[in-house]
Amino acid sequence: RGSEAAEAFENIALGVATPLLLHVDAWLKEGGTKGPLNPRTAAQYRADVTAIAEWAKQSAGVVTVEAFTPTLAGRYVTQELIGKGVHWGTANRKITSASSYWRWMRKRAGVKEHPWQGQSVAKGGTRETAPKRPFTDAEAAALLAGNADPELADAMRVAALSGMRLEELYRLTVADCAGGWF
Repeated sequence: RGSEAAEAFENIALGVATPLLLHVDAWLKEGGTKGPLNPRTAAQYRADVTAIAEWAKQSAGVVTVEAFTPTLAGRYVTQELIGKGVHWGTANRKITSASSYWRWMRKRAGVKEHPWQGQSVAKGGTRETAPKRPFTDAEAAALLAGNADPELADAMRVAALSGMRLEELYRLTVADCAGGWF
């Protein structure tokens, strides 16, 4: 596999290099600054970091944390995210996943460099969307009669009847609801 692969193998064996995905399980188990991650977020973070590790191995032969440089991170952002037209929000989520992993490794595993610092993608222009319009009666009936779980069904009804935004709706507490009002 070549001298670079042999050198990476030797460095890992000697304990001077860290395989890219070695700490993923511990990182996800610990969670973030707000506590444990929900399963969906943890799965998304794992998928994002795994995809980056696979790209690094395929495109640059990089398999260790120490060999992953800011230049390589920038190349990933340019080629895989911007170059492939990934929406800026999705691109920044993927960068945030990688950045979180590297911050954790700096704190817990003694990794020195943080290649994802400053790698965000600028917010794109506004998307062309159809003008806003109210739901038709048929569309509203389909939503309300659809196969939604109880939480989503309740959220749709409260939002439709109150005009509340989702953030407002999910911040409601029992103390906010009394006498038929909130």
